[in-house]
Amino acid sequence: MPTGLVSEQAVRTISMPSDADLFTTTYQFYIGCIDTTDYTIKVATDADSTTEPPIGVIYDKPKAKWANCLLAVGGAAKVECGDTFAAGDAITCDGSGLAIATTTAGDKCIGRALSAGAVGNIAIILLGMFMYEGS
Repeated sequence: MPTGLVSEQAVRTISMPSDADLFTTTYQFYIGCIDTTDYTIKVATDADSTTEPPIGVIYDKPKAKWANCLLAVGGAAKVECGDTFAAGDAITCDGSGLAIATTTAGDKCIGRALSAGAVGNIAIILLGMFMYEGS
Protein backbone atom coordinates (compact mmCIF):
# COMPACT_ATOMS: atom_id res chain seq x y z
CA MET A 1 0.00 0.00 0.00
CA PRO A 2 1.43 3.41 -0.95
CA THR A 3 2.45 5.73 1.89
CA GLY A 4 -0.21 8.27 2.82
CA LEU A 5 -3.12 6.31 1.34
CA VAL A 6 -5.86 6.29 3.99
CA SER A 7 -9.47 5.20 3.70
CA GLU A 8 -12.44 4.85 6.01
CA GLN A 9 -12.26 1.57 7.94
CA ALA A 10 -14.21 -0.24 10.66
CA VAL A 11 -16.57 2.69 11.21
CA ARG A 12 -18.75 2.07 14.28
CA THR A 13 -22.05 3.95 14.31
CA ILE A 14 -24.91 4.46 16.71
CA SER A 15 -28.44 5.36 15.64
CA MET A 16 -30.49 8.09 17.30
CA PRO A 17 -33.29 10.39 16.13
CA SER A 18 -32.28 13.41 14.07
CA ASP A 19 -32.82 16.96 15.35
CA ALA A 20 -33.88 18.17 11.88
CA ASP A 21 -33.87 17.48 8.15
CA LEU A 22 -30.14 16.93 7.54
CA PHE A 23 -30.71 15.72 3.96
CA THR A 24 -31.70 18.95 2.23
CA THR A 25 -28.80 20.88 3.71
CA THR A 26 -26.38 17.97 3.21
CA TYR A 27 -24.81 17.65 6.66
CA GLN A 28 -23.38 14.20 5.95
CA PHE A 29 -19.82 13.99 7.35
CA TYR A 30 -20.29 17.05 9.59
CA ILE A 31 -19.46 16.73 13.28
CA GLY A 32 -22.47 16.01 15.48
CA CYS A 33 -23.54 16.20 19.11
CA ILE A 34 -26.55 15.25 21.22
CA ASP A 35 -29.14 18.00 21.64
CA THR A 36 -29.80 18.12 25.38
CA THR A 37 -33.32 19.52 24.88
CA ASP A 38 -34.81 16.47 23.15
CA TYR A 39 -31.88 14.00 22.99
CA THR A 40 -31.55 14.02 19.22
CA ILE A 41 -28.48 14.26 16.97
CA LYS A 42 -27.69 17.73 15.65
CA VAL A 43 -24.75 19.52 14.04
CA ALA A 44 -22.13 20.42 16.66
CA THR A 45 -21.24 24.12 16.75
CA ASP A 46 -19.22 24.61 19.94
CA ALA A 47 -15.85 22.90 20.47
CA ASP A 48 -15.67 23.80 24.15
CA SER A 49 -19.32 23.16 25.08
CA THR A 50 -19.83 21.49 28.43
CA THR A 51 -23.44 20.52 27.68
CA GLU A 52 -23.39 19.61 23.97
CA PRO A 53 -19.79 18.65 23.08
CA PRO A 54 -18.92 17.16 19.69
CA ILE A 55 -19.08 13.36 19.94
CA GLY A 56 -18.95 11.92 16.43
CA VAL A 57 -19.63 12.35 12.72
CA ILE A 58 -23.09 12.44 11.11
CA TYR A 59 -22.81 9.52 8.70
CA ASP A 60 -26.05 9.57 6.73
CA LYS A 61 -28.71 12.03 5.53
CA PRO A 62 -31.88 11.81 7.64
CA LYS A 63 -34.76 13.48 5.80
CA ALA A 64 -36.82 14.74 8.74
CA LYS A 65 -36.77 15.51 12.45
CA TRP A 66 -37.02 12.24 14.43
CA ALA A 67 -35.77 10.17 11.47
CA ASN A 68 -32.97 7.74 12.38
CA CYS A 69 -29.54 9.36 12.15
CA LEU A 70 -26.29 7.38 12.08
CA LEU A 71 -23.50 8.93 14.12
CA ALA A 72 -19.99 7.50 13.63
CA VAL A 73 -18.32 7.16 17.04
CA GLY A 74 -15.43 4.79 16.32
CA GLY A 75 -13.05 3.70 13.57
CA ALA A 76 -11.46 5.63 10.72
CA ALA A 77 -14.24 7.92 9.44
CA LYS A 78 -14.79 10.59 6.80
CA VAL A 79 -15.27 14.23 7.83
CA GLU A 80 -16.07 17.42 5.91
CA CYS A 81 -13.23 19.92 6.40
CA GLY A 82 -13.69 23.54 7.44
CA ASP A 83 -10.00 24.46 7.38
CA THR A 84 -6.58 23.12 6.45
CA PHE A 85 -5.02 20.58 8.83
CA ALA A 86 -2.28 17.94 8.79
CA ALA A 87 -2.29 14.24 9.56
CA GLY A 88 -1.88 13.84 13.32
CA ASP A 89 -3.70 17.05 14.27
CA ALA A 90 -6.34 17.00 17.01
CA ILE A 91 -9.76 17.48 15.35
CA THR A 92 -12.79 19.34 16.70
CA CYS A 93 -15.63 21.35 15.10
CA ASP A 94 -15.94 24.94 13.98
CA GLY A 95 -19.11 27.01 14.45
CA SER A 96 -20.72 25.28 11.46
CA GLY A 97 -19.93 21.68 12.43
CA LEU A 98 -17.01 21.28 10.03
CA ALA A 99 -13.77 19.53 11.02
CA ILE A 100 -10.89 21.78 12.05
CA ALA A 101 -7.64 21.30 13.95
CA THR A 102 -7.34 22.72 17.43
CA THR A 103 -4.53 23.82 19.71
CA THR A 104 -6.89 25.38 22.26
CA ALA A 105 -6.78 23.87 25.73
CA GLY A 106 -10.23 22.70 26.80
CA ASP A 107 -11.60 22.01 23.32
CA LYS A 108 -13.45 18.70 23.03
CA CYS A 109 -11.92 16.66 20.20
CA ILE A 110 -13.46 13.77 18.30
CA GLY A 111 -10.17 12.28 17.11
CA ARG A 112 -6.89 12.67 15.24
CA ALA A 113 -6.49 13.31 11.52
CA LEU A 114 -5.20 10.33 9.55
CA SER A 115 -5.00 12.41 6.38
CA ALA A 116 -4.49 16.07 5.60
CA GLY A 117 -7.60 18.21 5.26
CA ALA A 118 -8.51 21.30 3.24
CA VAL A 119 -11.60 23.52 3.13
CA GLY A 120 -14.47 21.80 1.34
CA ASN A 121 -12.70 18.44 1.10
CA ILE A 122 -13.27 15.12 2.84
CA ALA A 123 -10.53 13.85 5.19
CA ILE A 124 -10.19 10.70 7.30
CA ILE A 125 -9.91 10.85 11.08
CA LEU A 126 -9.43 8.18 13.72
CA LEU A 127 -12.39 8.71 16.05
CA GLY A 128 -11.74 8.86 19.78
CA MET A 129 -13.07 11.58 22.07
CA PHE A 130 -10.66 13.54 24.26
CA MET A 131 -10.15 17.04 25.66
CA TYR A 132 -7.25 18.95 24.17
CA GLU A 133 -4.84 19.90 26.94
CA GLY A 134 -2.49 22.13 24.97
CA SER A 135 1.13 21.66 24.00
